[in-house]
Order: sequence, then C-alpha cells, then structure tokens
Amino acid sequence: MSKNLPSLAITILLTSLALANPGTFQVAPFQSVYAVTRNMTLEGWSGGWNQTTTRNPMITVAQGDFVSLLLPSGDIAPHQFFIDVDRDVALPPICPPDKCSDQLPTNYQFTVDFAPGTYKYYCTFHSGQMQGDFVVQGFTVNSNPDSLRIVRASSNMSTITVTSVQSFAGTVNLAATVSPKGPTATVNPTYVILSPDGSQTSTLIVSTAGGTAPGNYVVNVTGTSGSVTRWRTVSTLVVAPDFRISANPSRLVIPLGSTRNSTIMLSSLDAFFGNVALSRNPLPAGMTATLTPTSVTLPSGGKANSTLDVAVTPTFTMPGTYIVNVTCTSGSLTHNVTVTVVAGPDFDISADPATLPLTPGSSGASTITVTSFNNFTGIVDLTGFPSDGPAFSFNPPSVIPPEGGTAASELVVNTSATIAAGNYTLTVNAMRRSIVHSAAVVVFVMDFSVTVSNASLTVQQGSSTTATVSIISLNRFAGVVNLTTTASSSALSRLLSVTTLSLSPSGAAFPVLTINASFVHAGTYTVSITGTSESLVRTVSLSITVKPSPGEASIFPLIGGVAISTIAIAATGSYLMRRRRLRGKTAASQIPT
Repeated sequence: MSKNLPSLAITILLTSLALANPGTFQVAPFQSVYAVTRNMTLEGWSGGWNQTTTRNPMITVAQGDFVSLLLPSGDIAPHQFFIDVDRDVALPPICPPDKCSDQLPTNYQFTVDFAPGTYKYYCTFHSGQMQGDFVVQGFTVNSNPDSLRIVRASSNMSTITVTSVQSFAGTVNLAATVSPKGPTATVNPTYVILSPDGSQTSTLIVSTAGGTAPGNYVVNVTGTSGSVTRWRTVSTLVVAPDFRISANPSRLVIPLGSTRNSTIMLSSLDAFFGNVALSRNPLPAGMTATLTPTSVTLPSGGKANSTLDVAVTPTFTMPGTYIVNVTCTSGSLTHNVTVTVVAGPDFDISADPATLPLTPGSSGASTITVTSFNNFTGIVDLTGFPSDGPAFSFNPPSVIPPEGGTAASELVVNTSATIAAGNYTLTVNAMRRSIVHSAAVVVFVMDFSVTVSNASLTVQQGSSTTATVSIISLNRFAGVVNLTTTASSSALSRLLSVTTLSLSPSGAAFPVLTINASFVHAGTYTVSITGTSESLVRTVSLSITVKPSPGEASIFPLIGGVAISTIAIAATGSYLMRRRRLRGKTAASQIPT
C-alpha cells in the first residue's frame, strides 16, 4: 500500500475546500446549502489514522450529506472504521445505530442521518490510538410560544427561532402547514440565512375566518436546507366569542310576605359583543320572579348586570325550596344559571362528616343537623336508603328544630364482617309533611385481601417448596398487617419472608412462604396464612401433598395396630431362617451373621 496518500481528501460538489486549522478539515461556510457528496480518504495505521500526514484529523460534514469514504490500510494490522453515533463508547460497536465499515481496505459509503453534534470515530481494533472528532453541522427550529389560542375571525403569532449547530451556515427555507384544514398559517420571512453558530427569527402568523370551526389544530413549521429538515409543532386552539353568567347570591331565603334579590352578572369572553336576552322558568302561584332589565348589551371584553327579584306572598301555601332557572340567549348561544329559593317556613339538612371510612365489622357516626328557616318549627322525621349495604340507624329518629335554630341526630353506620370493599352512598331524607330535603353520606369500606399463587403444592419428603402470598389493599386500605401461619401438622416447617408489613393506599406486598418437608411423613396437609390488622382478619389456605422420598421405607399396620416397616420384617425373617439352619449343626459349621 502506498505511503504517499493525502491525509484527508474531501471533494465537495458545488462548493470548495478550506483548511480551518492544522489537523482539521472543514468545508468553508457558504450562503446556500445543498445535498452534497463528500469524497474522503482516510488511511489506517495502528498508531493513528493518517499516521504519515495529519494524524486523526477532525472531519466536519453537514447533516444529510452523503459520504464516500475510501479506507486503505497503511500496515498489515486489521482495521475497521466506525462512528460512535450512540456515544456509548462500546466495543464492539452496535451497527446500527453506529456507522461501521467493513475491514480495511474498503470503500465505505453512508448518509449522515443522525443529529448535529460532535461524535468520535475510531478503529475497532485500535480505538486508543486511532480516534478523532466527527462533527455534524445542522440547525434547530424552536417556537415561542409553542401553543396559540385564537378567537375565531382573528389571528395570533409565534416567534420561530432557527439556530446554527456546530457552525452550520447557509439558507434555511421555512414553511407552515395546518392539520386539520381550517386556519391558515404563514411565516415571514420565508427563509433565513444562518452564520456559523448564529440564529435568526421568523414570525409564524395563524389566522382564522368567521366560519372556522372551533377546536384544536396542529401547525407544523418546517425548516429545510438541502437534505437537512427540521420541524416544530405549534398547538393551536380556535375558540368562538362567548359570554359567561353567574348569580350572586345563588341562594335566597325568603320569609312569607317578603322579597329578596340576586344579581345576574354577564361577562364577555373572547371579544364577544352583542345583545343578550334574559328569561326565567315559571313558578307556583304566590311566588313571583322579575328580571330587570330583560335584555342587556355586552361590550367586547366588558360586563353587564340584571337584577332578579323574587317575592313570596303572605298567603303562600306551598312553603319549601324552589329553583329559579335564568336563561341568557344571544343568537345560537345559550347559558343558564340557577338561584335556589327557600320560600316560607322551611328547613335544611346537612351531614358532618359527609364521608365515613370504615373496615368490615366496624362502625362510624355522622351528625345530621336540621336547620330552621323563616320561623319553621315542627317534627322532622329522618329516614335513609338504600337498605342493602351497611346497616344504619338514627338516634333520635325525629328532631324538632326551634324557630331559627337547629336540631341534631346521630347517624350510626355498621358494616358486617362479610361486606365487600367499595363505596356505599346512604341518602338521608328529612321530611315534614310535603317538605322533603336530603343529604348524602358516603361510606368507604376499606379492606385487604390475602391470596396465594397456588392453592395446592406438591413436595417430596426431605425437600422444600415455596408459594407467593399476595397482600393487596382494597379501596385504598392503609395500615400495618401482621402475618402468621398454621399447619395441620406441627412437623411441617413454615417460614415467611416478611411477617409484618405496611400497606399504603392502593398498595400491595408479596411475601414468600417457604415450606420444608424434612421432618414430616408422606401425606396431605393444610397450611393457613392469616393477615391481621387490628380487628380485621383475613385467611387463605393451601393444600400441601408430601410424597415419599425414593429411599423411604413404606409403612403398613400389623395386628394390634403396631406399624412395622418391610425392612424390619425382612431383617427378622433372615434371622429366623439362620436360626433354623443352625439347629443340629456343630459350632464349627456355623456361619457368622
């Protein structure tokens, strides 16, 4: 192999060479970047790439370039060129993602299809001496902000920043598309010229027409320079002009013969403007509701109010709680707000606490309070449903609140030991003639389960086996669980990897049970695992079949209930036969046993 090869010959189509500094070969910046082919020669020597000229030179290319690399070998040692694309410095390299040639000599061709940055190139066989920098130039595209909210029939903007990476220089063309169709997107300017390590900006403008459908859209901004393409996604939400309504106060307590009012407030959203008509639902005789005015004009970004006056006559015969529904309409837009009216003598009901966390076999209580309004007084009966689920009772079952005062009863809830974990809603009804009010109490029944991976196991005598025990929180149970085991034979050894554990809400634990059959007879046994947390006890059982070991003597009963092994019987028989043979013989003829 010739020793006069150039250290690194790079032929760039449509451009020229420039020597950046000793030991570095780099393409001079140019205004426009195109897809190019880079022809290079890199000679393999055990002491370093291009040992006779510029050793281990820096190679600089642009993302998207096609590289044709001539790789002669300068000595008799084996060489293989590779670029550590995944930067894991692993030998041998993983190709792909790394770029790897055949053993030298060879001609290796590849496309620079990995991200801009500085990488290392090596020889697989001599990585310590034969390594250099492989620099990939490129650019990034970013947006600020990266999401837009646009009112229909208007526009919004985002700044697009294009930044050079690793001294990339050239023209980057910009374009924008929208999916699904609806808004229009443009960039201005449509291209930027990057200097090495510099950045330039363009403005993304997203516009909507009056008929653009409200919803979510995706704007993709693409930057292209030759074969190098980068993109950025800008999420876009298109909204229609609208308005919002509210009531203050939203509850009116009105004695007989009195009037109370609530302010209906309207606010413009997303540049809405126009007339809004207000109306309300019919009410029973003896109760009136008036809106003043019944139409308001909302300016863009502004507010407007209307007053709801509700009156109850002195002779109103249907006291109770009513709902006044105020409807606001403008074109195709309609919104509602409700005002609760307590008319005449009435009462209210509440539960404290409104939630009861319990475990099976436990109890809890909630205070039910009845509050008098508008001089209400009388007996209020308390009932509840449903009848299934936890059992409950009221103490007392009826209360008499004084005028303007309160009365309380205790709701006692009891869960059975077998109730399933879950949420149970108890509806408490407070009744006085035709007046009925309700409150809800939610009972959270929490529990834990104990299960085993196998309900039955087989083990050979003298060996051991294992089973995984699952302790699982049900309905957010949390607490300390203690584990114990029992067996139908005390000779069956049992060992749990964990005997005390803390369960978190929705948590689980998986201790391992080891069963040793070294000191137990063959047969079938039962092992029980019990989990205890305060008064809560959960148990699971599994069947253990112990098989005799290959060398074990079988046992069988004889008369009188005495068990003798076949080995013992065989030994006894042998002794008796010897005794018979020895009768009548001399001592000299006896065979020692």
